[in-house]
Amino acid sequence: MTTMRALIFAVAALVALAPVANATPEDDQYLAILKARNFGGDPDKLIGYAHDACDNYGTPELFVAQVDHMQAIGYTETQTKIIIGLGMQAYCPDKLPKVPAPGAPAPAPLPVPASAPAA
Repeated sequence: MTTMRALIFAVAALVALAPVANATPEDDQYLAILKARNFGGDPDKLIGYAHDACDNYGTPELFVAQVDHMQAIGYTETQTKIIIGLGMQAYCPDKLPKVPAPGAPAPAPLPVPASAPAA
């Protein structure tokens, strides 16, 4: 019995001393912004939601499924938008629409394909 206790103690000590996964600068920034806006929760899950949003971008069905899932587990629509939006700013800003700076010229309209009916 003493050997079993020693083994359990040794395993518990190894688990307690195991290195924790290192957060990236993006993780730290994202979590700090969420904390500043009074968002709490499991950091790994919050980071996961952000990465999922980046991965799901461009596939409406997956993006909607993610939003539905987050709301089903208790996030409000506003909270979901904030978590996803800030996550995309932190992890995949290249996927966000570009907003022109105030006073900048408006972008040129997109060309209409020749096969499109005239309005």
